[in-house]
This record gives sequence, C-alpha cells and structure tokens, in this order.
Amino acid sequence: MAVPLLLTTLLAVGSDSRLSRVDLDGASYFVDQAVDARAGDSAPLVFILHGTNTGAIDIIKFWKGLTFGLPCTLVAPRGSGPGWNDGDLATLARVLADVQANVPHDPDRVLLTGHSAGGAMAMHLLYNESFPATAALVTACYVPPTVTADGLRSRSDVPLFYAVGRHDINRQRMREGLVLLQTNAVRVTMRTPDIGHVLDVATTQSGLGWFEDRCRAAVETDIARARSNPGVGAEFVAPLVKLESVVRHRRYHFPDQVARAAELVERLQLTGRRQLLLAGGHETAERYATARGVLLEVEERYGVSSLAGEAERRRFELERRPELAEVLRLERRTEDERDANDRWRRVETAIADGRIDDADSECRALIAGHPRTAAAAKARVRLDALRKPEDPS
Repeated sequence: MAVPLLLTTLLAVGSDSRLSRVDLDGASYFVDQAVDARAGDSAPLVFILHGTNTGAIDIIKFWKGLTFGLPCTLVAPRGSGPGWNDGDLATLARVLADVQANVPHDPDRVLLTGHSAGGAMAMHLLYNESFPATAALVTACYVPPTVTADGLRSRSDVPLFYAVGRHDINRQRMREGLVLLQTNAVRVTMRTPDIGHVLDVATTQSGLGWFEDRCRAAVETDIARARSNPGVGAEFVAPLVKLESVVRHRRYHFPDQVARAAELVERLQLTGRRQLLLAGGHETAERYATARGVLLEVEERYGVSSLAGEAERRRFELERRPELAEVLRLERRTEDERDANDRWRRVETAIADGRIDDADSECRALIAGHPRTAAAAKARVRLDALRKPEDPS
C-alpha cells in the first residue's frame, strides 16, 4: 500500500503546490501537485527520470523552478542507484501503476522526460516498454542500443523533443541516433544548444514550452472538430466530451481556450437543453411516457457527454414514479409478446421448410427468452410434438 509522507522539512514549497514522497513495496517516488488536488482532476503529468549525478529530489526541485504556462503535476521516481539499469524497470512499472491509480492527471497529456541516463531510460520506456506518454522530452543522452527500429515505428506517433549540446560527450552518438529516429518516422524536434553535458534550464524550459504547445494544439483540434461536426453520432459526441473536460478542468487549460470551449459546449448542447425543458413540460402535465421518450432521445444523441448523463438521471427518477411504472410494465410486456411472435414465425417457417432441427432450436430459444408469452406456450406444445417418434404404422 502506498504511504504518502509530506516533506514539510525537506523542501520549502509555495502555497500553490504540495510536494510529497510516496513509498511503495520496493519503490518510491516524489510527487508535486496542487495543494487542493482531488480525485478526478485533469492536470498534465510530467514523469521525470533523473540522471546519474542527480537524484529524484534534485530533478523535481529543478523542474519546480521552471516557468509553467499550465499547472502540471510532477512525478520523479527514485532509481536503485546512480543512473538507471534493467533492474529498475520493475520499480518504474510499480511507480507508474501507483501514479495511474492514485495521482489525478490527464492521461491525454503525459510528458515522459529524462536527462542524461534518465533520457536514455525514458527512450527505453517509450519504445520498448510501451510507457503511456503522449510526448517525450530527453536531454544530454543518446538513443540506447536496446531501442530497435520496430520499437521506434510502433510509437512513432509520439512527438519527441531531443536536445544534446554541441559540446556534449554524447554528441556523436546523438547524431547516429537521430538518423535512426528520423529513418523510422519518429516526429522528432531536435535542439543542439551551445552547452556541454549539463542539466540546462534554458533547454529544458524550451522543451516544456514545446510540450505545452502540443497540449494547446490538441485542444485546438478538438475545437475545430466541434465547429465542423454534423450534430449527430461519434463525430459529434467525441469533441463535445473533450471540450466539456476542458471547461470542467479549466484551471489546467489555457484561459482563451477555456472560453472558446465553453461557448462551443453551450452551442452544441442547445438542442438537448431545449429537449430537457420539453421533457419537464411533459412531466408537469403528467405525460410521463412522453417525457421519458424525449429523455431517451437526448441520451441517444448526446452519448457519453454530461448532458446525456443528466437526461439519464432524470429518466431514472421518472421511472421510479408509480404512474409510469405500470405504463413501462405494459410496454415491456407488449414488446416481449412482439419479439416472441417474431420468433414463433421463424419456427413455423423452419417446419414448413422441413428444417426440424432449426425448428427445435427456435422453440427452445423462444421458451428461454420469452417464457410468459402465448408464443412460448405454443412452442412448448410444438417442442413436445417434435420430440415424439413418428408412428411406424
């Protein structure tokens, strides 16, 4: 079980964030998140791997010193020693599982980053271990030999920010790795600052800005899809749900995009809101079945969006009314009889065609699925007749 330990004496933190250490069975990590973070929050997540000459606490302090355009949750696992090795893979898997279960974040905005040995391990995690990153930022490292062309192609859709200084000891291996990345269609953004093998603020800040640009671009795509959607089906619901999340988690998005998303959500929900008002009018007039039908239309059109959830809750409340319960019971009985009669017609067709085995199967299915119907009673009689051996005389 994870045990969070608040590091009040280890690091002086601002009032807007909280740094904690989480100890697991054989693993631990540091996490920095908003003081009032709660379950269901949707902050971008930065998963940071330290280098050989830095530890987890050092790297998270370094990242906390950067300038963020978006509030992000920072996570820094602790390696078993300097750098990283194959023995740390199980540790990293445990940390990732705990973060996914217990640290609120947006799974569509996950930056995997590492410096030096941490950068090499980040590449290994991304291309060999299917780490669920939506972007990666690595500095002062080379592409490790464990990474294969197949692994690169399998995650080539994940954009990569790759920075190695012109005076870095890894600069030649970086050139070789860059060819491998580009050959296998990885969407790489390359930077070669005039520095050596150092953890550089300006370079990392540039990478953070690059990640935030990716986050902005994703929301812009959803806004464009919402503006051009046909008003029905998955192409309508998917961008609506995305924009609802932007509005709901506004503190973790750019203000101008929140404003435009809110405007679009209101427009896309307009027809559904009118239908909810219409359903309310029917309910007031005690036309409960009609009100229920309107609510079902809203649910069908708006899929998994919040408006569909609102319509579903109102329908459930409506269906608990005694006045509607009897109507629904009769509707279900009528529907059951209709389906049973359809199946009975298939029985008769099978018998007429001489397909006795099919008739037998249809009778059994009819009895099992619609046991209280008149058609089921006829199926039982027919099934008994089918079972009787023919008279040899």
